Amino acid sequence: MIEDLNIFLQGQKETLITTTYYKTRFRIELDQMNLKELLQTWYFEGGDYYDGQYSDFDTSLSLSDVIENMSDLGKKYEDSQNLGEALKIYQAIFEALDEKRNSLKGDDSELRDCFEQEMEKIINDFYIKTLTKINNNNLKKIGIDYLCYLFQYGYDKFSSNQNNIFLGLKEIISNKDEVIMLY
Repeated sequence: MIEDLNIFLQGQKETLITTTYYKTRFRIELDQMNLKELLQTWYFEGGDYYDGQYSDFDTSLSLSDVIENMSDLGKKYEDSQNLGEALKIYQAIFEALDEKRNSLKGDDSELRDCFEQEMEKIINDFYIKTLTKINNNNLKKIGIDYLCYLFQYGYDKFSSNQNNIFLGLKEIISNKDEVIMLY
């Protein structure tokens, strides 16, 4: 409740909390997850279990559940019209997921697809949608630069995501005059 009150009182003014702080916070949460249970949950949810071997399995939190809890913080800032803070949070979640995905080794590497799905959701369902609501040109430019970075570097392996990023950019930038104004 205290955090919710602070978010409400903050209003539209961005906090001094950095994306790096949020990313570290979310990465700690991801590091605390039991990857073996997460893998079993992912198999169970996807119907990728064999011969009922997980039928007695009591599902724990899925990665989607954990990410939903993390993104709730961004949603609260969005509700307070603090879209800049929400963007920082969504970017931090994406980057924390990416770091964790890159650290998966051995049997845990089977979770990479699960992490990539959540990364795509964060960009498409949260980051891009929030960016479309922004009227502040400076903040919009920062968000567009980040999307361009994702589109151009490092995330080309998400070919379906590239198309979504491109469509999101088209929605965010409505005309040529806006491009000139932003750059």
